[in-house]
Amino acid sequence: MATNFKDTILRELETLQLADEYRKKPFQVKAYAAAVESLQAVPSVTKLEDVNGLKGVGEKIRQKVQEIIETGHLRAADEVRASLPLDAYKTLRDIHGIGPAKASQLIEQGITTIAGLREASEGNAKLLTAAQKLGLKYYEESLQRIPRAEMREHENIVLPGLDPQFEGTVVGSYRRGAESSGDIDILLTLPDTMPAKEQGALFTHMIDLFKEIDYIVDTLSSGPTKFLGYSRVDEGYPVRRLDLLMIPRSEYACAILYFTGSKEFNVAFRGYALEKGYTLNEHRLQAVREGVPEVPAFRTEQDIFTFLGLEYVEPQNRRDGRDVRVL
Repeated sequence: MATNFKDTILRELETLQLADEYRKKPFQVKAYAAAVESLQAVPSVTKLEDVNGLKGVGEKIRQKVQEIIETGHLRAADEVRASLPLDAYKTLRDIHGIGPAKASQLIEQGITTIAGLREASEGNAKLLTAAQKLGLKYYEESLQRIPRAEMREHENIVLPGLDPQFEGTVVGSYRRGAESSGDIDILLTLPDTMPAKEQGALFTHMIDLFKEIDYIVDTLSSGPTKFLGYSRVDEGYPVRRLDLLMIPRSEYACAILYFTGSKEFNVAFRGYALEKGYTLNEHRLQAVREGVPEVPAFRTEQDIFTFLGLEYVEPQNRRDGRDVRVL
């Protein structure tokens, strides 16, 4: 059986992307990101021809792919791993709220570890923002995967606790049937007939109720359509990242499709839609050329598949481009 180099190629290109992010080269970062996104959508790379025609994979990337196929690694990636503090940079970037500039600034100050950052933050109250302090507080817990059984407990707290007018769906890897998840993402919607001010008040009231029962334990940001923060099933459980997003009813089907994933499936799905003359994101499907059928209102995900002439794929089977199948 031919060797599949896809994971190695992605790892090496992502290393170069991270290095260029650290070196503040945004155009190169964008170029690597485009190539990585295209490569994630293909099932395997066993030979150079497998990357032919992929968006973002130009001659320079092709040369790197060829080197990896021939040698099993990429010399340029080896060099930046040896010359740049990428491990420290990635560790700091993994803290919620710390972006590229802040991570680089901390490294320049000699802060390269979580323990070092905690010590420095205790001695300088202005070193981190409120959101960054929360990210640091829950850093270890944020690295843990959430077992499916625990995800189900979060679901059973949030969804039954909603006002009956809400419709809600836990998305991400949980909806795809994964055994663990990185965080808790829940999409909510209310009838379009309800005024926006009333929707916002109902959403805010819901957040207050979850705080009262100590389910929500810390807040990163909160408004009439979005809550970002931390929650816990009960004492003795780890604290988990929680995002609650209010979606207009007219956009709910597209949002569920987008936020369910997988990323590889989404890339291939969007690519197919573009071939048919449409652009697709978490808000809507929209025509990008003349002469294609008008986009109807979608009530469900199935409606989107059907309109594009695709076989409906259950969430647990949305792995990569092979699962985007024409009827």
